[in-house]
Amino acid sequence: MKALQITGYGDIKNNLAFNDIEKPTVKDNQVLIEVYAASVNPIDYKIVEGGLKQLEKLSFPASIGFDVSGMFWEELNSINGAGNSSLLLNYSTNDKKPYSGVSYYRLKQTDFDGLFSYSQIRSIKINGIDNFQIFPNPTKNNISLVGNNLQLEQINIYNTLGQDVTILTKQAKISKSKIMIDLSNLNEGIYYIKTKTTASKVHKQ
Repeated sequence: MKALQITGYGDIKNNLAFNDIEKPTVKDNQVLIEVYAASVNPIDYKIVEGGLKQLEKLSFPASIGFDVSGMFWEELNSINGAGNSSLLLNYSTNDKKPYSGVSYYRLKQTDFDGLFSYSQIRSIKINGIDNFQIFPNPTKNNISLVGNNLQLEQINIYNTLGQDVTILTKQAKISKSKIMIDLSNLNEGIYYIKTKTTASKVHKQ
């Protein structure tokens, strides 16, 4: 497979290349995705030029890229139908853990013979639950995460290579809305704090 890699510090034209790398091994709690398009953002320019050497130490060649966009559907609920009926039947369900911002919903109807069809997609905007905070940032050892139950339900930490380094950290629940994470076992550099609804960058000094 191909990967966009930094081959050294300096001019981006001479130090950024598409290289062949081994296909990653997928763990039980991971999925392998196929990326159709990619781009380089301003922070990548700074990294290649060496502007973040003090915050992020790289071993070359270093693969870049963390965030992807795409379409992924989660099943919220499944309701058994009443079968054939000459009457109008109504079904309903609720999203008990909605994401902050805009979410997209659709219905899937499956017949007894296994054939299925989808409804039109509808969007709903949820306001007022996106109060996630991380501090201090940059940090030397500990960071505090403040948010709602959904945001703090699952927290994973990744390095710039996309490797999950959560196991090297220690998490302590301070209250229902606050978690403290000890990053002292991590090397200096940039890390990504991923929750179910947010992704934030943290500088470990």
